[in-house]
Amino acid sequence: MHSGALDFNLAQIDAAPNAQLQSVSLFGRCFGPRPPQLPTPNPNPMQSRLGLDFGFLPSYLLGSLLAMSLGARPPRSVLSSLYSALDYTDHLRLTESSLGYTTTASLTPDNLDANRYRDILAYDHALLPGPYLNAAFVPPFHPTSLSFIASQAPLPSTYTAFYTHIVEHGVRVLVNLTPLVEKGRTKAHQYWPAEDADMVLENGWKLTCKPATRIQLENGEATLERRTILIKPGEEAAEGLNAHGWGVTQFHLTSWPDHGVFPTAMMMQLMREIQLVPMPKIYPPPPTWIHCSAGVGRSGTLAAALIAQAVINVSKHSNHEDRDALPLFMRAEADSQVWDLPVRIVEHLRRYRARMVQTLEQFEAIFDIVHHLSTPP
Repeated sequence: MHSGALDFNLAQIDAAPNAQLQSVSLFGRCFGPRPPQLPTPNPNPMQSRLGLDFGFLPSYLLGSLLAMSLGARPPRSVLSSLYSALDYTDHLRLTESSLGYTTTASLTPDNLDANRYRDILAYDHALLPGPYLNAAFVPPFHPTSLSFIASQAPLPSTYTAFYTHIVEHGVRVLVNLTPLVEKGRTKAHQYWPAEDADMVLENGWKLTCKPATRIQLENGEATLERRTILIKPGEEAAEGLNAHGWGVTQFHLTSWPDHGVFPTAMMMQLMREIQLVPMPKIYPPPPTWIHCSAGVGRSGTLAAALIAQAVINVSKHSNHEDRDALPLFMRAEADSQVWDLPVRIVEHLRRYRARMVQTLEQFEAIFDIVHHLSTPP
């Protein structure tokens, strides 16, 4: 898959396959697990101007981004090349064992049946502590943005592990972006009880649901169901849960084109609904849990959109003195060019879960959202 058009020197990796990998966060501070760091060439002046911290992007593509104004999204040819570069980096992580992006736990015989798809595995460094689940903890892209847990749709055999992690991580918002059946194929299982019934987990926890509220997005083009799932101890004492139990707000988007995207306006409406959920006033806030069927395409798209919104909001509301201290791409200036932001975000997500933002169309949708958020009303 190596392309001569990419400014990436694979020999840099092969030269020291056993060298200990260093890991740094995007802005010098790491929130959560540290991923292995992909070796990259020294940034050229163009990359330094953009503030990029990864050097695999071709210089001519970076120049194309700099030439763009906020008035128009970069052409599809540029976005396609950028996405190919991101995919190539993903390929290296998955195939070059010396980089340290291992998936040992996912391939353990005892865990194979817990994976919904054979080719969607979890990186060991991003696994949730405790029982195995095909999921990843994604720390904040920037101190102003949220952390996420991205996962596959839980299988019946992993319901207990799924809810255990929800409670242990203090999750208050759970977003399901896939219908149970799509095009005649099972994409997810109903891991929550019907409104008139209970569900009992293997560990004795009992699940109940309050009646769901149905929210019509974009004049009825899609339906978003909002429900509260209550997790309570069973009749016998259940470890890890106090007598009051735990409540999590679930949003279930019952229609989303697989490998496809939602219109920007609809995505913005979905994001607004998610942000209406009251959150505890603690720092850092609990992670937002997002899943689709595999936990990479639609999940990555929504996570990227929420990150972009948080970063752009900070830049918009910073005064001049504060703005000078922000990274270059976050400075809210009239002629600011923010087209490298989606690339940065997708690269960040993929350090913790492979294939996040799974298609070029989803990648383009993030640019549309950044354009929408950055354009004055």
